[in-house]
Amino acid sequence: LQTLKETAVSESTSAKAIVTKLNKEVATQKASIETLMTSLEKTKKEKEELVKSSKASKATNKKVTEAQNAAKKAQEETKKAKEEITALNSRVDNFKKMMAKMQQGLKEAKTAEIKGKATEGNLQKEIDSLKQKLAEAEKPSGGGGGEGNPTAATTTTAEADSNSVDSSR
Repeated sequence: LQTLKETAVSESTSAKAIVTKLNKEVATQKASIETLMTSLEKTKKEKEELVKSSKASKATNKKVTEAQNAAKKAQEETKKAKEEITALNSRVDNFKKMMAKMQQGLKEAKTAEIKGKATEGNLQKEIDSLKQKLAEAEKPSGGGGGEGNPTAATTTTAEADSNSVDSSR
């Protein structure tokens, strides 16, 4: 009986040691589980933040893409505007050339007009001089012959008068 008691005590001590060892392991496992749970919660939060960040990133990427498209459109419009400006500048240059030609023609016409007026004035003076000479030539001849009939000299005067009237118009 004593051996049985000793065996039971030794088994009991051994069982207590095993229970204590197992309790320590359970405590260690609980601590490990707590650490894992904390880590899991932290990971979940990080995952949620990443999901939010991903959504924000997608929205940002969408805005970036829209901005790039708007920039391309603006570049195309700028290119079209530059082409239109080039065409308009070409037209303006052509108009300038035409205007220069017209101005040159106008200057030539004015010069010709001035020369024409000078020539007309000179011719008018010559006509007046010829009329005066004709009038002087008729005075000394007196009143012979056909006063009612125009002579060649008076005909020339009449023609000169009509020519001077025509030229003044």
